[in-house]
Amino acid sequence: MSIRGRDIYMAIAIAVLMIAIYIVMPSLIAIFIGFDMYRRFTSIKIYISRGAIPFPVLASSATYLLISTIISIASESLYFIYRNRMVLINMLRKQVLDFIPLTSSYVATGASLLTSLEESAKIIGRPLSDYVYRYVEFVKMGRDPVESFDECFKIFPSDLRAILSSIAIAITSGGRVSEMLMYADRYSRQMARLEELRRNRIEGYKAVIFLAIVAFIISAIVTLVLLKTMTRIAIGTPLITGSIDIAEVVTHYYISSIVLIVISSIAISRIVYGDVVHAYKYISIISLLSGIVFSITFLYIF
Repeated sequence: MSIRGRDIYMAIAIAVLMIAIYIVMPSLIAIFIGFDMYRRFTSIKIYISRGAIPFPVLASSATYLLISTIISIASESLYFIYRNRMVLINMLRKQVLDFIPLTSSYVATGASLLTSLEESAKIIGRPLSDYVYRYVEFVKMGRDPVESFDECFKIFPSDLRAILSSIAIAITSGGRVSEMLMYADRYSRQMARLEELRRNRIEGYKAVIFLAIVAFIISAIVTLVLLKTMTRIAIGTPLITGSIDIAEVVTHYYISSIVLIVISSIAISRIVYGDVVHAYKYISIISLLSGIVFSITFLYIF
C-alpha cells in the first residue's frame, strides 16, 4: 500500500515536535537541578573505550537525551507512516463479519452471487466495497475467479482471505452457494470470538513486560549509584590499583535497556496485535523516558 502524503507530513510534524522537546528540556531540567550544571547537561560527549574491544561510551547526560530523542523520533515517524495500513486492516476485519451474512441473505432471496456481492458492498461501504467491486468487474469480464481473488484481495491478511475465499469457491462450484456462505459466516464469527478471547488473555502480559523493563532500569540506577559510592570510598586504599569507568558502565546499562525495549515492544506487538506497527509507538515512548532517566542519573552520579 502506498504511503499517503498526509502521513509523511504528520511524521515530519512529530519529528519537529520531538526536536523542540529536546531543545527545551535541558532548560526546564536546569531550573530544578541548578543553572551551574546547565553546561554539563547541554554538552554532547562520546569517546571510545580503551578496553580489548573498542566501544563508544556516552560521557554526558545530554548524549543520552539526544540519542533517546533520535530513537523516539524515528520510531514515532514510522508509526505515523505505517499506521494507515493497520487502521485499514482493523476496518476490514469489522466489515467482513457483516459482509458475509449480508451476502448470504441476498443469495437466499434468489439474487445471483455477483449481484449479491455488489448490493452487499453498497451497504457495507468503503473500504471493503472498493475491493469487492473490482473483483466483481474482473469476474464479469470472464477472468478466472480464483486468480481474480488473489489479485484483488492480496493485501488482506491470511485470516480474512480464508473467509473471503468462500466467495471464489462458491462461484467456481456453481451450487449450494447459500450454504457455503453460511458456513463461512460461522467460521468468521468463531474466529473473531477466539481472537478476542486470545487478545484479552494476553493483554495483561503487556503490563508484566513493561514492569520488567521498569524494574531493569531501576535496578541499573541503584547499581550505578552504589558502584559510584563504593568507588569513592575505596579510592586511595591499598586494595584499589585502578579505577572503574563509571561512564562506560552507564553506557552498557543504557544500551541494554534500549535493546530490551525494542525486543519487548516487537514481541508485544506481534503477539497481541499481530503486527509490528504498535511496536514503533511503544519504542518511541519508553525509549524517550529511559533516556530522560539515564540522563538525570548521569548528572547525579557525576
